[in-house]
Amino acid sequence: MREEICRSASGAIFVNYTSVRKNPSLSNGNNFAGMLGEQMQTAPGAFDSVVDPILLKRSRYVQGDSPSRFGIHQATLRDYDPHGKVSEHVSQLTPAKARLIYQRIWDRSAAAELPSELQALHFETYIRRPQAARSALQQSAGAADAYAAISSALLAGGKKMPLRSDQIGQGGQTAAPVMASSVSAARGGGRDFEAAARIIMKHEGRTLVRNDNGMGPSKYGILQSTLQEYDPKGEIAQSVEQLDDEKAKQMYAKIWQRSGSGNLPYPLNIIHFDTYLHRPRTAMEAMNASGGDPMKYLETRQTSLRGLKSYRTFGVGWERRIGNLAMLAGSPVGSEIRKRV
Repeated sequence: MREEICRSASGAIFVNYTSVRKNPSLSNGNNFAGMLGEQMQTAPGAFDSVVDPILLKRSRYVQGDSPSRFGIHQATLRDYDPHGKVSEHVSQLTPAKARLIYQRIWDRSAAAELPSELQALHFETYIRRPQAARSALQQSAGAADAYAAISSALLAGGKKMPLRSDQIGQGGQTAAPVMASSVSAARGGGRDFEAAARIIMKHEGRTLVRNDNGMGPSKYGILQSTLQEYDPKGEIAQSVEQLDDEKAKQMYAKIWQRSGSGNLPYPLNIIHFDTYLHRPRTAMEAMNASGGDPMKYLETRQTSLRGLKSYRTFGVGWERRIGNLAMLAGSPVGSEIRKRV
């Protein structure tokens, strides 16, 4: 098989296989669209926009327990080329061979069947974590901006740090930070955001807590460390003691935006926001497990919190909070959650 790295008139890289058809033993019987069984020339498009930068910038072979090259790990190579017909080891990958593997990933992800504005976004997410891509597609109902926010949340779900997606805006583009005077401009603002703010204030109260679960002072459910992270210049407040209803809502607007809640449907947006403010890691776990179902989300949140050591101290309040959120969905399942509270 002879493989050539070529460029289209637009400058996009593509691979031309001129002798694959002459070697039927290379036909692929798996659900990979038979990439090795037919001549292929990939035209410029969403596939190229994702793969070309990888081929150009990530060509170095990375050693270790999970070696990789061109962004392809050894386990991924075995999954998409189980018989080693393209390459037995990632160290042997060339740009052309790596492109073949990415073409198989493209086919399995079904990105080509999606609207053009979703193809590259879905493919890029699928490369990183297939389950997150499938969940984001289901939850977003095909809306690109919602997909961008949801996939960011899902991809961050396995990390210990909170989701850093405050730059996610329309279509995944960078959005300007929420300033102190722009609460009403929070993504997905309006009635849902206002309702979420009221619910949070009801759950958290307005009293200053000198040492909230050993994590320092808090007010309106906002820790001093959270205030410093979201408002490092102190434009809203220097200390949580200075927070009032309006300043708390300005902080909520920033957290609402970073959590991606504004791109979720009601009532999942309010449930996710409340969970994210309470414990970002639990919010990510619940989003991963729920598939966008509000009641499954709350069930996951309930299970997660019950596994914490601090549940003995705060469990009663946490359960009441979950029960109140279950009422938003108006589902019979919600009553079952409230029964377990």
